[in-house]
Amino acid sequence: MGCCRRNFNTDEFKAWLSTLHEEQPGTEFCIKEDDQKETYNYLKDNLFGQIVVWNNSVVEEIITDCTNNEQIFYLHYEMEDRNQIKELIKSFKRRMFCVCQKEYEVSEDDGERNILLCCSSGLTTAMFAQMLQDFSNNNHLPYHFSATSIYDDDTLSKEYDLVLMAPQVQHYTKSMAAKYHKRFLIMNPVDFAQYNCNNIVSRVQEVFL
Repeated sequence: MGCCRRNFNTDEFKAWLSTLHEEQPGTEFCIKEDDQKETYNYLKDNLFGQIVVWNNSVVEEIITDCTNNEQIFYLHYEMEDRNQIKELIKSFKRRMFCVCQKEYEVSEDDGERNILLCCSSGLTTAMFAQMLQDFSNNNHLPYHFSATSIYDDDTLSKEYDLVLMAPQVQHYTKSMAAKYHKRFLIMNPVDFAQYNCNNIVSRVQEVFL
C-alpha cells in the first residue's frame, strides 16, 4: 500500500479538485486549510459539497442538502489506487452537479440469500448491512445481510451467496475472488454513499434472478 501512496501525485490530485466546478455555472468554490487537512468546498443550488484531504492520506467526500441540513452522500477512503480514486471523485461530481439518479425496481423473490458486505474496517458496512436487512424485511425478501472487514479471513471463508464490495476497496476484488472462490459484486459508489437500499437490493437481484 505504501508503494501506491508514494506513486500517487497528491499535488496533481489537489489541482484536479480545484477544477471540478469549472463547467458548472453558478457554483461557489473555496478552499479552507488547517494543520491537519485541506477542505475543498462546492456550493451549487441547495447542495453543499466538501472533499476533505487529510494529511494522513485519507479522503472524505460529503454532500449536504442545505434545505434541511441532511447529509445525503458520504464516502471515505485512503489515497491508494489512482484509477479507483478517479472513479470515486467522478461519483461525487455526478451526485453534486447531476442530481438525476436512476431508481431501479425491486422484484419479488422467495429464495434465501446470505450476503456479506465488505469494506476496510467493517464499521461503515455494518450500519449499511442493518439498513439493507430492514429494507429486505419490509419488502418480505428472505435475504440475510452481514458485514465484515476485507481482512477478516474467518468470516470470508464461510459460505455466502454473494459478497458486496464497498467502492473504496474495489481494487481488492480480483484477489479476494481468487482466494475465497465466491461471487463478488462492487456496489455503485453513488448508491453506497447515499445508502440507497432500493438500488443495492435491485442490483443483488440482477445476480440471482
